[in-house]
Amino acid sequence: TFLVLEDLESARARGAVVHAEIRSAAWGNVPVAPHTAPRRRRDLHSPALRALVSAGVAPSAVGTCYGSGNGDPALDDWELGLLAADRLPEPRSLASRFGQHGGLGALRVAAALDRLNKVALSPTTLVMVHGLARGGCRTALLIDRAA
Repeated sequence: TFLVLEDLESARARGAVVHAEIRSAAWGNVPVAPHTAPRRRRDLHSPALRALVSAGVAPSAVGTCYGSGNGDPALDDWELGLLAADRLPEPRSLASRFGQHGGLGALRVAAALDRLNKVALSPTTLVMVHGLARGGCRTALLIDRAA
């Protein structure tokens, strides 16, 4: 199985089967010293909320959220707090199944695609893929079914 992220027009031009689309993406930073993640520190410029605004949808449109689940309790608690403040579903983590490694972000995108296509979600339900690194860098991808 392969995961290919590419421009929609390019995929269609080469005749690829498009399974899902990244409807919007955003990234940002809440600077913190590594290993000192503050559980209650808020992100006033939340990438998750900016991705939702860019797509023109409310947090309630997100049916599933895949989070980092870094295995660092302080960082994981901080991520849970950030996503709760953004009114997103409690995140699922793949790290307990696959370990923490550089490919886990792409694996979360593949899991989002699988969830959209195999689970009986409402046709308007989206999946958020969220990442939070030790230094406070955040990413958010909003995944939708292929148009």
